[in-house]
Amino acid sequence: MAKLMLIEKVAQVELTSDPEDGQTIATCAIHPSVKAYGCGWTERYDTLDDATEYAEAHADRGTR
Repeated sequence: MAKLMLIEKVAQVELTSDPEDGQTIATCAIHPSVKAYGCGWTERYDTLDDATEYAEAHADRGTR
């Protein structure tokens, strides 16, 4: 399974694929201002394009 990372100013978000339903799962992997291993933020998206577009806001600005 391939993993993609969104690396921006505030956090790093890991994108993985759920093999059962094909959804993309976005998970905060590194969010230094919260703690070294992420903040617990995770979302599911129907497509990789949606995940990239919407999860980028968390990586860039830390928004949920």
